[in-house]
Amino acid sequence: MDKSNKRIPSASETKHTVEVRGMKETTSSDTIRYYFESRRGANCDVIDIRFVPNKNMYLVSFGDLEDVSVIFKKEHKVDGAVLHVEEHVPPKYCKNKALITGLNVKSSKDNVTNFIEARTKQDVTSVEFGDEESGTAIITFSKPVDIGQLQAVCKKRTLDGNHIEVHNVAQSDCVIVKGFSPKTTSGTIEYYFDNKRRSGVEGVVKTELNTDQGYCVVYFQDPKNALAACENSHIIDKCKLTVQIFYDCLGIHHDEDKPEFEVPHPVYITNIDNRKLKFLLHSTLSQSQLREQLQAINAEITWPSSSHDNKVQVKCTLSKEKAGYQKLAQTWSRDVNEGVDKYLQSLQIDKYSVAENLHTLLMSRLKELNIENQENISVIIEKATSFEIYIVGHKTSVQTLSAIVKEMIEDITKDITRKSKETSDMISLKHHQLSLLEYTHFADTLKSKYESINLQVDTKSNVVRFCGTTVDITAAQVDIYEILNGIVSECFGKRSKLFIQYLKRPDVEKKIYGKFQASGTVGVLDLHDDTIYVHAMTNNEAETCAEILKESIIEISLDIENWQTPVLNSREFGRYIEDLEDEYRNTILEITTNQLDEVAFSVYRNPMVI
Repeated sequence: MDKSNKRIPSASETKHTVEVRGMKETTSSDTIRYYFESRRGANCDVIDIRFVPNKNMYLVSFGDLEDVSVIFKKEHKVDGAVLHVEEHVPPKYCKNKALITGLNVKSSKDNVTNFIEARTKQDVTSVEFGDEESGTAIITFSKPVDIGQLQAVCKKRTLDGNHIEVHNVAQSDCVIVKGFSPKTTSGTIEYYFDNKRRSGVEGVVKTELNTDQGYCVVYFQDPKNALAACENSHIIDKCKLTVQIFYDCLGIHHDEDKPEFEVPHPVYITNIDNRKLKFLLHSTLSQSQLREQLQAINAEITWPSSSHDNKVQVKCTLSKEKAGYQKLAQTWSRDVNEGVDKYLQSLQIDKYSVAENLHTLLMSRLKELNIENQENISVIIEKATSFEIYIVGHKTSVQTLSAIVKEMIEDITKDITRKSKETSDMISLKHHQLSLLEYTHFADTLKSKYESINLQVDTKSNVVRFCGTTVDITAAQVDIYEILNGIVSECFGKRSKLFIQYLKRPDVEKKIYGKFQASGTVGVLDLHDDTIYVHAMTNNEAETCAEILKESIIEISLDIENWQTPVLNSREFGRYIEDLEDEYRNTILEITTNQLDEVAFSVYRNPMVI
């Protein structure tokens, strides 16, 4: 929206001028002009269009319109917004006042007075400057002045290097009130000035209270009441008020007896959460972010040396070289407090309370955790009645780590609860039973089936030890007994002690079990004195193992004369046996003698070779 004309210039306002309100911020003056020139608007030429900032409206003047009232009978809609169109009543202008714009901010009252008096040849009774750096002033003359003529002569010369412009000054319908008590409300001021018995005036339209800067603007229906209010003395809440005519075009001007510029005092922030302060002192990145935000509002932060000194100082860096420094100084303290508070509010704290036994395990896991973006987060540990863990930092990082910590706490709590319910037990088994169970990988199966179970298999003692909950241990033992009930045992028969002794040889035993495995069967040999039993999980497997054993070992007994015995122990005979084993590979020969001088030849062989 083209709203560059911040002041109301002089213009010929006729009976064909209307006030237009309700348009969008993005609607330009050209859009308003083209609309009212079209058939949907007034279907007439627009000779002038001006924006009035303080009333947020356009003044639209038409050249030749027989009856302006036809415009008010239509509904006007531009850029999707319904316009409010009213008849414009031209303001009355002060005959002895002129608004000067474009002044050099360094121009003094004397310079302005001398310049204007030299151009008009009239006495200037007062010069009232606008707000700081606005470059505006209202000149009051001792008698009426010709604004057009003054504007013409001012165009030819500069004042302190600036070309100034001259405008009419509309009669003001409002006053600015100062000096009231901090407890005085806008309603109190409004009701007072709308009460003729109290203030001598009435007809208040609205009030605009600014407690920060200590003033209130009171608007009247009739400008005469504004002038009358300035002539009377007023007291509200035991405070004597200062009441002056207020001109929107000048803004709020400050008392002349106050210092020209006073740098605001430092702000001390002492209400920072100690844990957030610890995080900020740890995170150089966060300090840098807050420092940049404060620099944008002319502030410099000083951090304490430790979190024990919970006091952060913020100094003002404003100077006269900064554009609009007076206005900035008025709200600087509030801006700093709001800026710091907003940043602190963006930080998040998640708290977890844990018992000491859980805390130790949790800290062990946290130390192993690889935390990303450590500049964005801190973990703070405090001990009260329990250990308290605070996760502090920027929202996303805190939420991510907090979810991990929460899951850790839940896992550790479950583990501790489970262990508190754990018991231990054991069952003793026979050697062949335990061996067959190991072939079935029962330990892995039970651990997978029962989460709380921990098994230890002792093959030397033929014992299975359990650790877990009573329910899981009982169920696991039942599973084991069900497997054991399915074991099939087959008696291989009786054999000689020499046969049994031969069968117990590690190399022979290894060969036999290797044959079992190669055939795809699972079996275990059980030796009881001179009797051999074969145990397996099925009848077929037991029979297969027995057949493999039968085919693998051959025992032959020969009667040897006494005089032949030494030959068996000779080197020549030993080499002969070795040659036989080399010739018939996968064959093991064992020669033993008993007390009766009987010689037994025990042979392990692969029936596919021999």
